[in-house]
Amino acid sequence: MNWSDKQSEAVQEVAKTVGKLQPGLEAAGKFIAKVVGHPLTQAGGLIGDAFGIARLELFLKYEKRVKRIMAERGTDKFARPLPLSVAYPLLEAASLEEDDDLSEMLAHLLVNATDADSADYIPRSFVETLRNMAPFEALILKRMVEAPPESLTSSGHMYTAGLPDSLEAAPELTRRAEDITRPSAKVSLALASLETAGCVDIMTTMNGGNLPGMARVKEYGHELIRVCSAKKQS
Repeated sequence: MNWSDKQSEAVQEVAKTVGKLQPGLEAAGKFIAKVVGHPLTQAGGLIGDAFGIARLELFLKYEKRVKRIMAERGTDKFARPLPLSVAYPLLEAASLEEDDDLSEMLAHLLVNATDADSADYIPRSFVETLRNMAPFEALILKRMVEAPPESLTSSGHMYTAGLPDSLEAAPELTRRAEDITRPSAKVSLALASLETAGCVDIMTTMNGGNLPGMARVKEYGHELIRVCSAKKQS
């Protein structure tokens, strides 16, 4: 088959682009090899499967985040290699995430998971939860986890109408359901999604209906935010 001049030019442009990206691909391969504890030749297939040219830039930004966090902790090594069953979906999610806050959470998750000094059990489902989480949902969950004690009942419930900007004083458990202010439709939808993910629990009424004006963070949600945040110094 004879190629036209335009076809030949297109092939040459693609070749130039791949050539320019080659150093980045090699750097990504070395980084992945360190994470999973395998030689570069074994990690190469991961690059081919998980990363395309359009996603390489996002991944390299993620790598810089991870290295920055590790430098802040005074280390440059992954002390505890991740199994591929965890590393693959985590790195793939990182190569797709455009939101800075969620990418930062994924970076902290990786660093905490590979910290040999940490005895944390990190469920694989954390990666899937973050992959499916919208930036606004992550913001709502963080605000709820960071809620001051005076905003919570003994069971951890809080009013949600002011989220994500503010929180009222602890809910009055004697207040009638119809007197509790409903949050905006956007917040209500975010809460519903977080409840489906197992992160929060929305209050229910006596007749079994939902009361999105009050909710609490479940243990899963607290732990997710904790391992996706900066490690607190003891």
